[in-house]
Amino acid sequence: MRKLMPRVYTEILEGAKDELVRDHLYKLLCHLFPGAVVSHRSALNPPTTLNPYFEETGAVYLTGTYTQRFEWPGVTVFLLKGPPEDEADPVLNPLPPYLRVSSFARAVLENMQAGRDRGKGRKSLERGEILSWLRVLMGSRGIPALDEMESEAHAVADRLGMAKEWAALQRLIGDARQRKGRLIGGWRKKIARIFPDVMPAAGPRLPQWDRAV
Repeated sequence: MRKLMPRVYTEILEGAKDELVRDHLYKLLCHLFPGAVVSHRSALNPPTTLNPYFEETGAVYLTGTYTQRFEWPGVTVFLLKGPPEDEADPVLNPLPPYLRVSSFARAVLENMQAGRDRGKGRKSLERGEILSWLRVLMGSRGIPALDEMESEAHAVADRLGMAKEWAALQRLIGDARQRKGRLIGGWRKKIARIFPDVMPAAGPRLPQWDRAV
């Protein structure tokens, strides 16, 4: 047996430890942090090789019952004390020990929190990045999808005591609606004149956690 890190041993005797940890990251998180929630920026940008932020920093953010930083080979886990799992948070693995990820509405609320740079970036995305997510949501699924997310975020905020985050998100949603209106006033009219029977293609896809597990 080979010691991979504290409390973890492996029968794989070859290969760099950091590569092994990243290859089996979700199994490690499930077994070492049962009941935790993958949260904040990690919920919106899954920590995989397709995520430049994770590739550069190795940072993963979880919400649990206490706050602590764990340094693993190639990965830094930031466990943050916060609200427990919510009924809307999907389960990533079908068998126990379970690991959940924040629902999209909860993740957006979490990213409204201010965060300090702890040497590996911040737990929250910049407001401009969140605004981009909201615009992606409108562009790919339409304004009704934004309305639905807003309603879900309000319900989540009430359940988890995130009134401050909800107030900040409301302001950002208002900005997203205004920008959407200005965009519609410009390019939609031009497209309608040139290609009256063609509508713009759907925008970028939202986070696909099924590809990360």
